[in-house]
Amino acid sequence: NVIDGSAQSGIDFTITGFTPNPETSEGAPVGELPETVFTTPITFNADFLSDVEGNDAECVTYDDLPLGGYFYSQEDISGGTWESPLYNDQFQTTLTTLLDFFGYDGNLFDGNPADDDNRNFDADGHIVLNVDRPERTLVVLNQHKVVVEEEGPNDDGPVITSGSSGGSSGGGGGGSPADPNLNTPAPTVGGAQTPPPQVAGETLPRTGMDIVAIGLLFALVGYGTLMPKNAKTEELRLR
Repeated sequence: NVIDGSAQSGIDFTITGFTPNPETSEGAPVGELPETVFTTPITFNADFLSDVEGNDAECVTYDDLPLGGYFYSQEDISGGTWESPLYNDQFQTTLTTLLDFFGYDGNLFDGNPADDDNRNFDADGHIVLNVDRPERTLVVLNQHKVVVEEEGPNDDGPVITSGSSGGSSGGGGGGSPADPNLNTPAPTVGGAQTPPPQVAGETLPRTGMDIVAIGLLFALVGYGTLMPKNAKTEELRLR
């Protein structure tokens, strides 16, 4: 069953928008995405997983975002033992399984624009809303490290081994995909709503943003959907 993360209460998972300095080859953003904090335990208010009965996620909505480029940070985790987060903003790769996640690719921010075209565009910290794609989804996967005690040889005491329920991620490059062999849904994280930044003199079409958290075995998955103003969340749910 999907649970609310009460067993790991008070853990914060934070993603922030930012303006790179120096400016990257993608140019300046049109604004900064609000800081999004998911904190355990959560209150389920949305239904995203087709094989789970009832609500299985908590949704945060941001409205009135202008079209244009935005940058998102690597996720910060306040405590616990977690693998490096994995990402997919679905620029090229549509999310369908837990294999569709990648390590954060920081090539845009290394001060060398010559290698920017070689980055993984699905996890590069950059997401664009335009008239052709006003709806975008950023997904973050967190995997809990598992520590197992095994009895040592000749009863010499326990041997401590560590691992995780999924693949580990690497920094930069294409990153490492997650292990799909996650069997039982487990803790999820939630979000807190904050207002979007105001853009003076803005006349472009506006959009909104939903950020939703969904949990799997030793994994926390946040879904963030950028959607047109006044559109309904239900229309963009992943199935």
